[in-house]
Amino acid sequence: MISFIQNLLGKHHKWLFSILLVIIVISFVFTIGNTPGIGTSKRFKAGSTYFGYNLNDEKDMNRLLQQAYISFVLKTGTPPFHPMIVQQEALMRPALLSLANQLKVPTANEEQVIDYIKSCKMFQNKDGFFDQASYDKFVEDLDANKLMDKATVRTIIEENIRIRIVEKSLEMPAYTLPTEAIDFLKKLKTQWDFVQAEVKLSAFNPQITIAEDVLQKFYDDNQALYQVPERVKAKYIEFVNDAFIAKIAHPSEQELKAFYEANKKLFLPEAEDNKTLPAFEAIKDDVYSAYMKLLSSQMAEKAASELSYKLYEGKINLNSDAFNKLLADNQVAMKDLKPYSMKNIPKKSDIPQPLLQQALGLDSEHYYSDVASSDKATYILFFEAKLPEQILPFAKVRSRVLERCEKDKKQELFHQKGIELVQALQKEVDGGQSFIEAAKKAGLELVEFKQYTVESKDKKVPFPVLNALSQLEKGKISAMLDVPQGGLIVYLVQKEVPAIDAKHPEVKQAQERIGNYTSRAVTQGMISEIIQKALEKTAKQ
Repeated sequence: MISFIQNLLGKHHKWLFSILLVIIVISFVFTIGNTPGIGTSKRFKAGSTYFGYNLNDEKDMNRLLQQAYISFVLKTGTPPFHPMIVQQEALMRPALLSLANQLKVPTANEEQVIDYIKSCKMFQNKDGFFDQASYDKFVEDLDANKLMDKATVRTIIEENIRIRIVEKSLEMPAYTLPTEAIDFLKKLKTQWDFVQAEVKLSAFNPQITIAEDVLQKFYDDNQALYQVPERVKAKYIEFVNDAFIAKIAHPSEQELKAFYEANKKLFLPEAEDNKTLPAFEAIKDDVYSAYMKLLSSQMAEKAASELSYKLYEGKINLNSDAFNKLLADNQVAMKDLKPYSMKNIPKKSDIPQPLLQQALGLDSEHYYSDVASSDKATYILFFEAKLPEQILPFAKVRSRVLERCEKDKKQELFHQKGIELVQALQKEVDGGQSFIEAAKKAGLELVEFKQYTVESKDKKVPFPVLNALSQLEKGKISAMLDVPQGGLIVYLVQKEVPAIDAKHPEVKQAQERIGNYTSRAVTQGMISEIIQKALEKTAKQ
């Protein structure tokens, strides 16, 4: 049994909180309006609120996004693959919690909390059962984490329980006719014998010439493709860790031993099959290096933090005499960053990504960033200017225009080739030749499928092929289907539709599946409408 009160999330997954660093600073560039079905293109006025949250306020946005991220990971067991998912979760949670308050849904009790933890995908093994080891791994060292605390995680879990109750209350029963379930099962269990022929785009290399006036017209009609978004021009200072090593007093053997005892995890072998801690004497040099590295890093971060505080306390203006003196006293100098936008944040920079993202939200009034550290140094970024969006001139992007036009023309010719190829193959088949022989003669690569069913979930059969099969008659050939590697042509040898009636043992289960899916879709539609109206109301405040 979980002792949640005693061990409330004292531990964590490193990946969870490293990604959370990035998620939290999204608020500096957060905009509502890109989420299909729930967005609005309007910006919010100062003081306008969304279920009590100020969407223009950095702290409120940090809190919303942090809670949404943790909530999503707990429920799914994986980090969201796109920031938009976090945005959707962030918009949904306050809306449903407001409904929970209106419905007077009580705060979760301890038994509900324990049951919820056991149900979380994050703490389940591959068989879907609660895994104590996964839970213990999450619970480890949370107390030492600066981004999350016990009370916050506890609140998120309690809120998720209340949200789940609200979602259940919104669900409406969806009745599915037996005939719908029968049709569904027939499609699922129909057996197809077919041949899949691949037409490789990489092997298709026609001679293509694009006239200059065509290039110019494409550029004129598609200037949005060559628009450079607003970019930030920033500078930075760095407090390099190695610069502080000379200021550290040489540690005594007693100090090194104390450091070794307090940080044993640092010195465990990386190999999973060998977790024996080496003796202090055997790795004394490694302990010394780790000691100096940690202290120099702490000193660099302290120096950067003190400089940042002096900027704040003294209300020092950028590039003023006081500003330049402060930098000189700390023996640091401003360095240039190449202008960038949200879409092209430097990926290989030593500067932490969250800090680079934060700089996008700086301005002349709030001109310096937070302090952030890497393995090598601690950094502060400074706003210099915002470069407005612009359309790149034709001369500068002509090569890109040419590449795009050639690609489009090749795709057009490839599609035409597909039409001609299908017509030729069907003519050969109608004349008595087998499809396989005709396709091989045309140089196509073939894959044969026998007794294929949709429920077999064969990954070699893409969705366009499934759609084509449902419409093909025996002995007929599909149009060429677009796939990333080129085209696919499908020839249906035969299909066998199973005899299924209302007495079939799977009909009832199919009715429930379709009904549950329909019910969830309706519920999500209702939630999206609630969010949409709330955002519109917020925009009008």
